[in-house]
Amino acid sequence: MNMDKIVVVGGKDLVLGFQLVGVQENYEITPEEADAQLNQLFDRADVGIIILEDAYFEGLALKTKRRLELISKPVVVQVSATGEAAKENIQALIKRAIGVSLEK
Repeated sequence: MNMDKIVVVGGKDLVLGFQLVGVQENYEITPEEADAQLNQLFDRADVGIIILEDAYFEGLALKTKRRLELISKPVVVQVSATGEAAKENIQALIKRAIGVSLEK
């Protein structure tokens, strides 16, 4: 049985954080590249979850945003990559995903 992949799309800090907890497929890109990258990932049957930096969402083409609303797989989760809220959000997602808290 093949498991669906978790893929991270965003800037350096977001990608690095998820690499550290074992997410193997990461795309460190600029906001301008997000539209093309997401559309490539939408067409892959092996991708189950896309973690997208929330700042990248606003720059997406209307067509991509519509597609995102209509598809059931992959699920796209927007995550903030800046500030204290981002740190808490990422820690909570990691704990939920792997069952371990990374706090000291």
